Amino acid sequence: MDTVQTSDERTCAELELLRMLEEADENVRAGCIAPMENTFSALRDSLLQRKQQ
Repeated sequence: MDTVQTSDERTCAELELLRMLEEADENVRAGCIAPMENTFSALRDSLLQRKQQ
């Protein structure tokens, strides 16, 4: 079943996307990003440490 978006719904979705992109851009400019591989490695290490305790 196809979903039909109203003009208002589409506008709201577009505004939300723009807000998310602006927030992401601010994070990049502020240096608040890290490679995904590093993030998951740190998370994996943290979980393994908890498991060993």
